[in-house]
Amino acid sequence: MEIEFCIYTIEEAIVARSYGVQRVELCRDLHLGGLTPLGEDIQRCVDIGGPETHVLIRPREGDFNYGESELLQMKISIQEAARHGAYGVVFGVLDDINSIDIEKNAELLNLADHLGLETTFHRAFDGLNDHESALELLIDLGFTRVLTSCGRAIASDAVETFRALSHISRARIEVMAGGNIRPENAHIFSGTGVNAIHFSVSNYLDRMNADPSFDLDIDTEKIEGILNAIKVP
Repeated sequence: MEIEFCIYTIEEAIVARSYGVQRVELCRDLHLGGLTPLGEDIQRCVDIGGPETHVLIRPREGDFNYGESELLQMKISIQEAARHGAYGVVFGVLDDINSIDIEKNAELLNLADHLGLETTFHRAFDGLNDHESALELLIDLGFTRVLTSCGRAIASDAVETFRALSHISRARIEVMAGGNIRPENAHIFSGTGVNAIHFSVSNYLDRMNADPSFDLDIDTEKIEGILNAIKVP
């Protein structure tokens, strides 16, 4: 099973390299739910080496129903990610009835593919009504992987759904679990068939709840607990 760290700082990128994980998803503005990082931070993350750098493409907070000007901004961000050496991009576009927007996602996918980037459909997937049908659509569109908690606050509460999605995928798309993954529940995913797990390496939410001006707190105990739980050396 592969490991992806969700990171917001270069310090966390260095930690990811030290643990030898496969990927990082680089974001900024945690307090807004994560937005597209700056080009200079993408470059710094890439230059650190080690894990693949996958860049969140999200132009604003809120929903995932983007207008044409926002779609153009996302295309520019994808081009910038490629220019700075990113390995992949992470995005998701929904329409005004909260379904996958086939046309707009296809436009972004075609651009990413032309630039040689892998593509992850992010947790916009969680709010969809029919995850199994949605997965088939993402496969048809050509996404590399999907990141999801299967609509649960805690991904480990959706074990049966993960098993179903893994069965449907049949190696046509990677299924990556994310959502409050911790040492005490990480082992559950080993029996679901998912390809990867995704988690933050710092106690962001815990610290933000106590103090919005929190300092970085990389949680090595959490990291090592999760890696041990799924027996990653």
